[in-house]
Amino acid sequence: MTCWPARKDKDLALNLSKCLHETDVNNSVIKEKLAKIDFNAVDFIACGLAPVDCAALVHVLKNAEGISCMTLARNNIGPLACMEIVKFVKNNDKLTHLNLNSNNISDKGIEYLCKGLKQSNCKLETLNLPHNNIADKGVAFLCEALRHNNCKLKTLILADNNITATGVGYLCEALKQNNCKLKTLILTANNIADKGIEYLSETLKHSN
Repeated sequence: MTCWPARKDKDLALNLSKCLHETDVNNSVIKEKLAKIDFNAVDFIACGLAPVDCAALVHVLKNAEGISCMTLARNNIGPLACMEIVKFVKNNDKLTHLNLNSNNISDKGIEYLCKGLKQSNCKLETLNLPHNNIADKGVAFLCEALRHNNCKLKTLILADNNITATGVGYLCEALKQNNCKLKTLILTANNIADKGIEYLSETLKHSN
């Protein structure tokens, strides 16, 4: 895994992305420069990103080839930034891992992301969403995506959210479907209670 930017260069890379987004730089020029860096992972952990910053990053990164992993954890980007991120997710056929840990994207952000998960070009296999204020409504959006033929998700991390037994019930219905590809589901530190465990236990007996 070759990561961009280096830790010491994150502020510089973000400022550069914003400048490129605001000016009329030819995409072929951006593509040529990014190819020289030769990276396949993006890491902007704890950079104080706002939705407009995410728009700038997506504008630049759409010209990069071979990005398989994107980490935007601990930025508090909120749901609006997910509208920008999903543009990258649904048009990048190499991206398999997306880490949005601790971003307060909420159920609305999940709704936007799930539109990307249902696109045929989307190859996302791991979605990391702890500490995001996701409740049962957000889980319902995720389950709709999990049941979709185009969804490739194999690992879904939903730790430290606001999911109750109701949300677990939604998940269990999705897990029973033939086309659900999920293999790893993490629900640490939610409020699923005994009823949620009952739903999971029944689902584990299911042939699918």
